[in-house]
Amino acid sequence: MKRRQWLEWLDDAVNPIVVKEVRQAVHCRFLPTILLAFLGFQLATLSFYLMTKGASGIDLLEGASYGEEVFGVLISLLFFATGFCVPISAAVRMHAERSGQALALFFISTLPPRRVISGKLGSNLIVTLLLFSACMPYLSFTYFLRGIDLPTVFAALAVGFAASAAGILSAVFLASLQVSRFLKLLLALAGLGWLAILFSMSIGSAFALREQGVASLFSGSDQWGPMLVGLVICGALFSMLYVLAVALVTPVTANRALPVRRFIMMVWLVLTLGAVADCFIRGQQDLVVLWALSTYSGLAVAILAAIGARDQLNSRLTNEVPRSRLRRGLVFMLFSGSANGLTWAVVMIALTTAVHHLCNRRLGDDFNEVAGPLLGMCAFILAYALLAVLLQRRWLSRWIRRSQTWVLALTLITAFSLTPVMIGFLLSPTSMAGSASLGLWLVLNPFAVFSDTFDEFAIHVGIGWAVVMSFLARHWFMKQIRNFKPPVASDG
Repeated sequence: MKRRQWLEWLDDAVNPIVVKEVRQAVHCRFLPTILLAFLGFQLATLSFYLMTKGASGIDLLEGASYGEEVFGVLISLLFFATGFCVPISAAVRMHAERSGQALALFFISTLPPRRVISGKLGSNLIVTLLLFSACMPYLSFTYFLRGIDLPTVFAALAVGFAASAAGILSAVFLASLQVSRFLKLLLALAGLGWLAILFSMSIGSAFALREQGVASLFSGSDQWGPMLVGLVICGALFSMLYVLAVALVTPVTANRALPVRRFIMMVWLVLTLGAVADCFIRGQQDLVVLWALSTYSGLAVAILAAIGARDQLNSRLTNEVPRSRLRRGLVFMLFSGSANGLTWAVVMIALTTAVHHLCNRRLGDDFNEVAGPLLGMCAFILAYALLAVLLQRRWLSRWIRRSQTWVLALTLITAFSLTPVMIGFLLSPTSMAGSASLGLWLVLNPFAVFSDTFDEFAIHVGIGWAVVMSFLARHWFMKQIRNFKPPVASDG
């Protein structure tokens, strides 16, 4: 009886999306064809390599080693299949269900959005494990050809599986975006570039393990710190992609921003505590600089994402607004909306700047040279974002939708960064050769704050411009604050 209850619980716990995706993959001809071709190509590659190299038993007894070279060929083939084919298939399936008539399934289904994304991720990971299991016997055979050991093989497979999981999650995230066809094409190209980067990193790591061995990872105690930091950062980025993908498949009427911003705040708190502890204990600025770079860059992206949100709350979100003014002010930043998102990003930037000043007292002016330009870059991004909002609302609302305001902001950044340089070159080509003249023409470039000559001037310009644009957009901003209130209770 207990066994039956346990089986029933397990049957209910299995994600139905995983069952559906795996069943479709088994019944269609694509997966069996790819798997059989994969096995046949591996067998042909291994047989051809052994016959051409003449790897006989006498050669192995005399000390010859062929396993290292065969491992490189087989692992490259495996990583290409799991790093490109599986993520692309996941993106195509997700895009097909997010467009056309299949889009209604996301709203009719009673499954929560997180189970939809986890089901997509789980089903593709099962396909990845199937390809890994098909390649395992051939990779294990390289051990008998000498030149490589089994722990190194397993470590390389773990690296490849992590890269494949990152590629699948990135593909599901990009396919969940609801953008125009032109932007979909750009995102597809960007996704292919990201998969190529992951493939290169996984192949490079596997080849490094092949040459140095897995024991090199544990050779020195000074390597544990960077390894742990890298694992924490990668885990935070992957978790962020998962949370964002869940938010994208959540209905528009729901408060999408709450889980995303709550997760970012938790990650920010953990990374901040770790960076501050490392700053005051070791007195080093490596982790603090990495924390500042990732935090300010992420918040700059958050500003661009916030301006594409709604200006008015729907009835569902209005009912969730607290009636207490104190609680309303505290939760204002956690609701979906353009003003809500901008407020949250500015508050997070202010908190990050306060922590920066705390670390600056411990590290000196060297750290100030890193965090100061990052603050100026965020100020430039905020100024361009507010300018894009004003232009879209007053003159460009017919051609640019509210959700595409971030595209207008990126266009403005590109135009204001390149146009002054082109004008200066046309007016005086000879004077553009000096770095000082070039720096003055780049004063409206958000990345001019990193210049050695004009960094302080550019920072002041960015902060001043952000203040001016905030003043010009005050009516739009205050209108959203006044509308952020619960519905009036009826007397009946």
